[in-house]
Amino acid sequence: MHAEVYKKRIARMEAGGTSRFKLGPEAVLEKLIHALESPRPHPHYYVTTGTYMLAWARRLFSTRVIDRLIAGQ
Repeated sequence: MHAEVYKKRIARMEAGGTSRFKLGPEAVLEKLIHALESPRPHPHYYVTTGTYMLAWARRLFSTRVIDRLIAGQ
């Protein structure tokens, strides 16, 4: 059962193309260079829209609510 869901998600990600939620390696490289050149780098850097959204959700909602939202995906 879980294997089928996993396979569908993998197929959807591989077929994806470009989107706000899937960026190329240059997006990570840009953040990495920024962190390396910064005199006081942050412990975490967000790259995709999804990571920014989750960071804001963590500020607004409880862990239980976030878990339910993620489980519904």
